[in-house]
Amino acid sequence: MLEQIDLDRSLKKSDYRELLPELQTRLFDMEQAVLENQLPVLIVFEGWAGTGKVRTIGALTRRLDPRGVRVHPITPPRTYETQYPWLYRFWLKIPRYGQIAVFDRSWYREVIAQRAGSNYDQQRWLEQCSDVASFERQLSDDGAVIIKFWLHISKKEQANRFAKITADPLTAHQITAEDRRQHRHYYRVRAAVEDLIARTDLPFAPWHVVPATDKYFARIAVIQTVLASLEARFGRPSVVLPANAYSQAADTSSNIYRRVREGAGLRMPPPLLSLESKLGEEHVRPNVSALRRVDLSLSLDEKTYSAELKQLQARIYRLGLMLYHQKRPAVLVFEGWDAAGKGGAIQRLTAELDPRSYTVHAIAAPSGMIKCGTTCIVSGADYRHAAQLRSLIAPGMAGCWSSGSRASPGPTNGRGPMPRSTISSAS
Repeated sequence: MLEQIDLDRSLKKSDYRELLPELQTRLFDMEQAVLENQLPVLIVFEGWAGTGKVRTIGALTRRLDPRGVRVHPITPPRTYETQYPWLYRFWLKIPRYGQIAVFDRSWYREVIAQRAGSNYDQQRWLEQCSDVASFERQLSDDGAVIIKFWLHISKKEQANRFAKITADPLTAHQITAEDRRQHRHYYRVRAAVEDLIARTDLPFAPWHVVPATDKYFARIAVIQTVLASLEARFGRPSVVLPANAYSQAADTSSNIYRRVREGAGLRMPPPLLSLESKLGEEHVRPNVSALRRVDLSLSLDEKTYSAELKQLQARIYRLGLMLYHQKRPAVLVFEGWDAAGKGGAIQRLTAELDPRSYTVHAIAAPSGMIKCGTTCIVSGADYRHAAQLRSLIAPGMAGCWSSGSRASPGPTNGRGPMPRSTISSAS
């Protein structure tokens, strides 16, 4: 099956640059539809080592609101994870309602390794394929959209890419012993993949084999496939935003997050009283407020902005690599007025970063059991992994704003408020 794929398909760089912006704006529109309709989406990337999965994921997510996307890099199971059913760790990563989860490798990584390894057990192989089908069926029955990609290249092309990657000291670490083993046993792995696709290409979770010899063709093909899947689900075409509207879209998209929270019963409380209204202006010393000293007239012309943005994003990329190699976590906290541009600032900050290296948390008002603990519990659950950059939007003030509220959104299933059908079955 894979040998019949035309690996010579390509796209000119000029055509790629012309097509990409429009496709990304349409994808942004679909992301907002996913959020407003509270639809969970899973996008799975599998493929040969060296096919540029990370770069493809970057092109897919670069113009999306990072608050609505999670990228999960999947590694072999840790020791404690082997003490649970093998799909347990993936259940913990399924997207919440209204969220897109992108998997850089997935549950199929373990299945392929077992099938192509020296300790192949046919009974275990059949059981894992059945487990995957049941897992994806349950997600689909709950309303999830599942899109699966296999990025395909030839053995010769993979060898050429390995040579290019290892020749650069900055990227040589990307080729692992597992990757080299995959290359040595290319045809055995290919047979395993063909068998796997035949058994798990399901109507509700189809496979899409993408020729990845040409990176431009592969990226456009992936984005077009995602758009087609989401448009079919919503029954409408995506909207192409005008250039000036799209430049402001990330800054104003927080309104959608607010509407979703309000629809779930998490209405935003009124703003806190100012210090002056509490104590009276005569009790407030002049020139104390840091906000009053901010010069709101500062600006940059577009040419200077574009030039400085590229330089700063390059520096952020290098700093991200340093964090990874030093295994240091970093936390960035964004507070500010509504519509001040927090979403746009985060999007520009993360645009050139490895999408696996950061997580953006949109912090809402606490509810349920979280309200019984301290305010720090709301944000403390989001400080987890080393060597990862995390951005928190309004992490502490959400707890302050809701301290007097008694409203509760009802039971949850870990992905947000449970739909009525799920609540009834769980009660």
